[in-house]
Amino acid sequence: MKVAITGASGKVGQGVIQEALEHTNHELRLIDVREPDERIQNPRVEYVAADLRDYHEFENALAGTDALVHLAVGGFKGPPHSSHKTYTTLWSYSAANLGMRFVVLVSSINAIGALFSADPKYDYFPLDEGHPYRPEDGYSVGQVKQILEIQATAFARRYVGWTNLRAAGRACMLGLEVEWTGAEVFYIVGPHHCANGHSALDLAAQFYPDTKVANSMRSDSGSGSIAEPLVELVLSSTPHMLTLVDHKPPPEDKTISDPRVKYETRDLREYKEYVEVVKGADALVHLAAFAQPYLASPDVVHNSNVTLSFNALQAASEAGIRWVVLASSVNAIDENHPSFADEPYSISKSIAELQAQAFARAYPNMSISALRFHHVVPEKKRFSGEESLKRNSFDLWGWTESVAAARACLLALEVEWTGAEVMYIIGEEQCVLPGEATTEELAKRYFPDAVLRKKFGPQDGLFDCSKAERLLGWKDVGGKQPKSANLGSS
Repeated sequence: MKVAITGASGKVGQGVIQEALEHTNHELRLIDVREPDERIQNPRVEYVAADLRDYHEFENALAGTDALVHLAVGGFKGPPHSSHKTYTTLWSYSAANLGMRFVVLVSSINAIGALFSADPKYDYFPLDEGHPYRPEDGYSVGQVKQILEIQATAFARRYVGWTNLRAAGRACMLGLEVEWTGAEVFYIVGPHHCANGHSALDLAAQFYPDTKVANSMRSDSGSGSIAEPLVELVLSSTPHMLTLVDHKPPPEDKTISDPRVKYETRDLREYKEYVEVVKGADALVHLAAFAQPYLASPDVVHNSNVTLSFNALQAASEAGIRWVVLASSVNAIDENHPSFADEPYSISKSIAELQAQAFARAYPNMSISALRFHHVVPEKKRFSGEESLKRNSFDLWGWTESVAAARACLLALEVEWTGAEVMYIIGEEQCVLPGEATTEELAKRYFPDAVLRKKFGPQDGLFDCSKAERLLGWKDVGGKQPKSANLGSS
């Protein structure tokens, strides 16, 4: 087997190389951003220099190998989140395109929010892989490691022959021998903690008194369809001043001549550009993203969307902005339903919501609303015929009126609560032509195993938007109207 190892110059990489050369017959391709100062003189080892943030360089570097041990992420707080995130997604597309069976990923205990969090919280000891995620810092490995595990799980759903492991040295090699498929997360940690003279139970009681300790623990173990109606609504019903930012200037016939409107042309994937554009703002509505998975290649869609949402939250937090609205997307039926994202666009939206939760923990005075829009159009389109019904069953025949979406954005700038909340902003009726089938008939026909938790009217939609009504006062029809708040620029 020829094994590609990225980031092999690090501590874990050295252990992997040693284990591979001493205990296996694997050939090794060591991939890093630069040539090493000293090369291993062994005919089974070859070196490749590549910038792994570039998808094509990543794929070319992997060509001809059978397995991947991906270590190139960065191990300390400081390096930018966006570069780490790019590393964590390109491994997946490259390995998938090359048909690799075995992939080993190095994750970290920081995936649950540990070393670099301002106030780490643990629900129970000993820690296991089912502990909730709580990374709060965007720059450290915490949030990046969680994203890596989300991506691994998503790709295991899409490519059912994959293997994921968190590991070091010998464990990495064992990860290339397993017979199971899927994505699994493991702790690879020494059996003893490092605080000499103190028992684990005493340490837990002293530093984490509210954490439950399992009885079995050993005492020694360690501009789009939303933007235009939004601008119209702001100018017609509020005194807000607007800075409209896009990657290219608007067409002349679309330019608004109003002293309250200013235009900026920026590439918001560049963090410094985002920092400049939000200076002096009181609120941010972040709509910039690839709105469909097929508008660009998978790596561009995913990486652009995740970078944009991170830059938005980081720039807003540094600028002291209280209110942030993120345009998310439908992934499930209500906000607590598990996510089964398995393609780049959906993964990017799931990660944006994760980022929102992390920033809300790090900046507890922020109010971040992740609004899950779907099929935003000026007016409802009707579906009819078996082919159309089946094709649109994937997104439950849903839609959002563009004006209703804009109204939700403005209402999110008036909330008094703080934190990060995910809400569905979807029309209250589905789009199937009346008489074709009722909502319950559609659900039973296309999703026979799904449980109907309520009695649905003939045209009722299958998305529960009650959380938006509760937290924003928003309803698809009626509901609260935005008030003339005294915000400055937004």
